[in-house]
Amino acid sequence: MQGVFVEPHEYISTLRRHWIWVMALALIGGLVAFGYNQILPTLYRSTSTVFVASQQGDTTSELVQGSTFTQGQVQSLAALASLPIVLDAVIADLDLDTSARSLADSVSADIRLNTVIIDVTVTNTSPDQAARISNAVTKELARAAESLSTPDDAATSAITMTTVSAASAPSDPFSPNTRLLLATGVLAGLALAVLLILGRELLDTRVRTIRDLEKVSDDPILGTTHRLKPKDAHSLVMRSDPYGAPAEEFRRVATNLEFADVDDPVRAVVVTSPLPGEGKSTVSINLALAMAERFQRV
Repeated sequence: MQGVFVEPHEYISTLRRHWIWVMALALIGGLVAFGYNQILPTLYRSTSTVFVASQQGDTTSELVQGSTFTQGQVQSLAALASLPIVLDAVIADLDLDTSARSLADSVSADIRLNTVIIDVTVTNTSPDQAARISNAVTKELARAAESLSTPDDAATSAITMTTVSAASAPSDPFSPNTRLLLATGVLAGLALAVLLILGRELLDTRVRTIRDLEKVSDDPILGTTHRLKPKDAHSLVMRSDPYGAPAEEFRRVATNLEFADVDDPVRAVVVTSPLPGEGKSTVSINLALAMAERFQRV
């Protein structure tokens, strides 16, 4: 017995045979993604930008120290954007019906690499509200930062935060990403179809083709014939259609049997099948008629 394995081109052939299932599952995946996209809230994102600077230092050395101090503080200043010290003032200023903890989930502050520039981003279901909250956060952030960085014995704050880019209402939502969701759904459907079809093919032990026979047996194949209906009168193709392709197939099998063993000619042939009524008698009669064309007695 040869080891049973599946060659790469057989995978492709299997998928081609079941292309309807592949397309159907891809379509279902796309429809599920579209339905999920419909129930997601539409979110808008607006960003305002502030610049952090030091107000201390007249000499070059003091300016360098001030710059170093500012870069060291900018990470902490960005963290203030989502804390109650800033958000409580924003809620009061805009008369929002929410809490600082809830509002913090929609506020983020990111520091641009190797800079003292902070981007304050707010997400909201309303584009106008997203812009209003973002601008309010930068305003209150600057106020809180300057208050916290003012020493008790000083009249001015050690740092200043200046808005260099005010937030504006976005025209398009950033979430949900309909194209991405649809593409993901279709790809997920395709992947599921491929897994199911190839898994079924690997677990299928039925013998369907000559290649399947060659995988499980070392015995030579004498030939193949068309599928015939046992109870049909036309199934005796050696009589009903002696010059057709099915009749030639039986002649080929008969010839191969004649030369299967030259030293010890074949004198008996067994025709069998896994189940009854699959055409053993029909095959036997057609094969006998084909052999009768070459031998006087069959």
